[in-house]
Amino acid sequence: MFKLTDRQKRKLIDMIFVIEYDENQDEEEFYRELESELREIFEKIKRFFWV
Repeated sequence: MFKLTDRQKRKLIDMIFVIEYDENQDEEEFYRELESELREIFEKIKRFFWV
């Protein structure tokens, strides 16, 4: 396993998904929330397939 910097994570997320966010919203906070949601989704998928 390897670690990504926050910037690398954002670039990866941007490449995979079409990301649109409100310009008034804090970018750092937006990506933290998105990363958290993606982790939850991945864990659910993982449990579903690797039971």
